[in-house]
Order: sequence, then structure tokens, then C-alpha cells
Amino acid sequence: MKKALFGFILITLFTTNLNAQKISPAKWSWMLSKANPEVGERVDIIFKVNIIDDWYLYSCDFSRDLGPIVTSIKLKANPSFIALGELTAINPSKKMDTEIWNGEYTYFKHSAEFRQKVKILKLNPIIEGSYDSQSCSDVTGQCVPVKGEFKIDPKIGAGEDLEKKKVQTATTVPQPVKTQTVVTPPVAPAVTPPAKKPTTTKPTTTKK
Repeated sequence: MKKALFGFILITLFTTNLNAQKISPAKWSWMLSKANPEVGERVDIIFKVNIIDDWYLYSCDFSRDLGPIVTSIKLKANPSFIALGELTAINPSKKMDTEIWNGEYTYFKHSAEFRQKVKILKLNPIIEGSYDSQSCSDVTGQCVPVKGEFKIDPKIGAGEDLEKKKVQTATTVPQPVKTQTVVTPPVAPAVTPPAKKPTTTKPTTTKK
């Protein structure tokens, strides 16, 4: 009896895990708040999540000790940018749970948006990292992890980093532009020759 029950539990866990691998209840996408940020400018990495019907995604702004997986991101260190502050959730819903978690958590349904502010330090920065979150079904109560990696390669344009630009601005002296005056010689007026007088021919007389 115990072996049969243990086998049933293993099959149930295996089936649940297999279904969790097939289900993708939340799809992430990302972009910068400005397409071509300047060096020294502060911009947001915008993460948007499309959530299928009857599912929800846990937010990032409640206690990790509560129980659910709190949405988070990890940025790979790179000298071309620096993270400012923490990940921010845009208008999540709140719920007080007294049955399972015994506390308040925040979540999203249908769609979610998170923002991470960064400062651009060099041209052509490579912003990459990973995200980790959890989505659950309102119908079955099933929860699955939603995680992945992201990479943003904004094209800021040709040039050099901020420090080199400062040096060039301080040391570069504008050079005067040389001009050359071109003298055009005067054109002599055209001389019209005098008109010739008509020639008169005398008639020839024949002597008889």
C-alpha cells in the first residue's frame, strides 16, 4: 500500500513538472526608454510581460520572506553603464493572503511592467543580465518559474566616451579660416569699326 502511494506521488510530481515545462504563462520583452541615449544620460530599462488569461505574476515589491518568488533581475557588470536604485514595479495590484502566505503580496494580471534605471557611461554599452519570476494559475493553483536572459545593445552613434569628450572640448582651439580674394581684370569695351562709304561707279561713254 505504501509503495503504491509512493509511486502515485512520484507520478504526480513527474506529471506536474512535465506540464510546468510545457506551460509558458508569461512572456518577457525589454527595451530602453530612449532609443539613442547620450553618454551621461539616465534612462530606464523597460521590462514588459504578457500574461495569459487566468494566470498572474508575482511583483518585485514585497517581502522575500513571505514565500512566493519575488520578481528580480540581475545585471552583468559592465564599465559602460551603472545601475541606479532597484527594480520598480509599475502599478501592481495588492492582495492580503491569510490562508497560505499570511501576509500581503503584489502581483500582475494580463500584463506587467518593471523598470530599472541606469546611467550610460560610455558609448555603445552592452546591457545584459537575467530575470527570475513566478507565475501561478487562478484555476488550478499551479505555479511555474518564469526565468530567462536578456541583452540590449543600444546604438548611440560614433564617438568616444564622456571623459575623452571633456578633454577634447577643453583643449581644442578653433582655427581661423583663411580666405582668398580673387581679382577679375576689367573687360575692355568692344570697338565697333566705322561704316564704309558706298563706292560710286561712273558710266562709260562710247564715242561715235
